Amino acid sequence: MLPARLSLIALSLLTATPTAAQPLQCAGVFGADVDAQIKACSEWLGTDGPNATAYVWRAKAFERKGDVKSAEDDFAKALEIDPSNADASAAINRIAMGIPPGRPSLSDVLVQEAQTEKSSGTTPNAKGNDARSKAEALVRSGNLFYETDEIEDAISLYSEAIAIDPNYAAAYVNRADAYAASGDEEQALLDYQKAIERDPKDPNAYAGRALSLTKKKDFDRALADANKAVELGPKLGYAFFARGRVHETAGTKDHAITDYRAALAIDPDYEEAKKALKRLGDGPAPSTSVNLKASAAKCDKARGDEAIAGCSDLIKADPKHFGAYYNRGLEHWTKGDLDLALADFDKVIEINPKSADGYNARAAIYTAKKQPDRAISDYSLALDADPKNLKALKFRGLAYAKREEYDKAIADYTRAIEINPNDGALYLDRGSSYWSSKRFEFALADFTKAIEQNPNDTVSYFNRGLTNEDLGNREAAIADFRKVLELNQAHEKSRAALKRLGAEP
Repeated sequence: MLPARLSLIALSLLTATPTAAQPLQCAGVFGADVDAQIKACSEWLGTDGPNATAYVWRAKAFERKGDVKSAEDDFAKALEIDPSNADASAAINRIAMGIPPGRPSLSDVLVQEAQTEKSSGTTPNAKGNDARSKAEALVRSGNLFYETDEIEDAISLYSEAIAIDPNYAAAYVNRADAYAASGDEEQALLDYQKAIERDPKDPNAYAGRALSLTKKKDFDRALADANKAVELGPKLGYAFFARGRVHETAGTKDHAITDYRAALAIDPDYEEAKKALKRLGDGPAPSTSVNLKASAAKCDKARGDEAIAGCSDLIKADPKHFGAYYNRGLEHWTKGDLDLALADFDKVIEINPKSADGYNARAAIYTAKKQPDRAISDYSLALDADPKNLKALKFRGLAYAKREEYDKAIADYTRAIEINPNDGALYLDRGSSYWSSKRFEFALADFTKAIEQNPNDTVSYFNRGLTNEDLGNREAAIADFRKVLELNQAHEKSRAALKRLGAEP
């Protein structure tokens, strides 16, 4: 997802105070020739004092004139005034790489560098040869064109990035955004789908696809995608904005206003959300206040009572702020206020009934309150929302094991291992259920696998020692218990096991 953007011309007008014509002439809006444009920028700087926008536009004019040195100097001055100025930073990098303005072909530059290194016999650096780093560079270059509404050039660069690295999800998302901006929703939808296939946890892809589906009036699918974007990105203003646009277009005004306000609570400078609220006749959104911006930072970054206060402020401004309820619930849980945490996670699920994180969190509270049936029910609902949710599989397995329903526990651990075969803790948990149900050969195999994944895990060695003892493998059991003591001299249960087997520590 590319951020909501304000044109450089509009920025010029915002920063100009003395003569409205100067910024427009500096930007070349009146079709002025390069010299006239440079003169207008210089006059603007003389009248209004140094400002980054004027230096950027004058630098661009110098570049068109062929005066690269003056252009580079102006871009540098812009960065001195505004170190976050993306146009100036990108331009300096582009000039340093020898890429001309207008239609840069970064892939050609990279290929040229590789050929030069090959012919000169030098060893290319790893970053230059890495497909992902080249693709990222192409995407950054494409973003420059996207931001200046040169969509065809942006699409071309994103396509080059995809050709170099076909698994780079962000390139598909950005190309989809560009296709959508050009009105080609069908191609945009194809690219969003490819992005999701490569990175199913990227909220930007779901939000973008929701907007494209909204334009096609496919509101059910659009809302499902927007809900998924909010679930995956509860602190991403773009996700709430996308859902707001779905609701607005579908005619559910109140829901749209709530989501646009949520977007502004996260990003108080989100211009498109402000425009949407104004369009809906909602007036100034309270979530744009400086205090709420500070509250959002506290809710996100702080801990304890400070975080709770920040989240509560956000909830007062927007009673359906998904992320604020979730974060506040976590803080209540950390403090041991289980009932307050439970109430907040109830709200999370009420706002977004497809939130696997919400169900997992509430299930953990039920576990702490010794209500295993409710915990298992919530873990099951989390898996309905996300069938590959490892946390839900692992903890539902643990809940089943505590109830001695070992077959169900083993089934959950097995599903989890199929998703993530490199998690040693899953083998340890499944092995424990096999051991408890006296399937010792299976337990032995799982404990051995756990040790392969975590060679210094004393629990896995101790459990395998017990299993070897049960199977009559005395020497193997002694070796395992001794390994535990090698890793932890204070492990008294291993000393007792060795004494039981008649072996020295």
